[in-house]
Amino acid sequence: MIIVDICSCFLNPKREYWVHYQVRTTRHQALRSFTLHSHCHSSHTHTVTAHSHSLISVQCHLFLQLSAYNLHSQSHSQYTYTKVTVTLLQAHHRIHRHHRDMSANMRGVWPKAVLFGDSITQVSFEEGGWGAAAANLLQRKCDVVNRGLSGYNSRWARILLPSILPQDLLKHTVLATIFFGANDASLFEVAPDKYVPVEEYASNLKTIVEHLKDGGLRPEQIILITPPPFNEVEWKKVCITKGIPNNKSNANTGQYSRACIQAAKDMQTQSVDLWSRMQEDKDWQRFLIDGLHLSLEGSQFLWQHLQEHFERLAKSLEMIYPTWDKIDVDHPEATLITDHVSSIKGL
Repeated sequence: MIIVDICSCFLNPKREYWVHYQVRTTRHQALRSFTLHSHCHSSHTHTVTAHSHSLISVQCHLFLQLSAYNLHSQSHSQYTYTKVTVTLLQAHHRIHRHHRDMSANMRGVWPKAVLFGDSITQVSFEEGGWGAAAANLLQRKCDVVNRGLSGYNSRWARILLPSILPQDLLKHTVLATIFFGANDASLFEVAPDKYVPVEEYASNLKTIVEHLKDGGLRPEQIILITPPPFNEVEWKKVCITKGIPNNKSNANTGQYSRACIQAAKDMQTQSVDLWSRMQEDKDWQRFLIDGLHLSLEGSQFLWQHLQEHFERLAKSLEMIYPTWDKIDVDHPEATLITDHVSSIKGL
């Protein structure tokens, strides 16, 4: 008697069923068994989809080409076609948007970490940058998406929210940084085009956080970063070169830093007080390349304070697709054309 054990069954993007099955005999089960991979089309598929927290039942009538194995002569008898009914049950969870559904997995959707901010975020992918460090840590587990906009303030960022951070992006986002304030803190009497009152700045940050939460992120997955301290001596040199008056002050930037930390407390998100922590170092000016933007050391300093959050995320994600040594070289499709998109085990 031939017994077919279905090990796995899944539908590839071409809507072809792949079945990994084992063929054995009842009398000689302990002596002989072997595994075959079959590429076959379903002759009939019936899918019942109920509401969330229920089961999806997929019943497939598959025609498998089986080889009856003669254990005594150790030779194959004539090939026969056998009709096998497979019932595949998959739990359908509505735990959180970050648990991808099968259709998203088949499209190759990877988890995302989004960096949203001004020029300090935009250039963070440069060599030695904090964004590059995040991408390196999360390689093959999560895409790091840079949404840095040089010269932008929180007012313009709030207006852009629906287009720059759309719901289709956020439903696959597992971590986000919000890093504005350096431009908001411009002095009104010198740079009114960039200036945003500190009260509005705090409100804008909260609006951005709410947008992320509406997209499925939890507060602990959101990190607010204060603007860095401001080196007036070095920035004054930049302003002279550009032929403009000095448009910032470190004391004024400190007000925005405190407002950012308070907004994080009010919204119960994570935060990094970059303005205060950098100035704990007596030579903190080295963290800034021109008095405003981060130097290599400054970027590494910021990464030291972000690293724990990204490492926690990295530990919660599985590597996407099997390692090369786990691929079945004879039947690579059975290993690769399946649901290997990273699953989240909890942050």
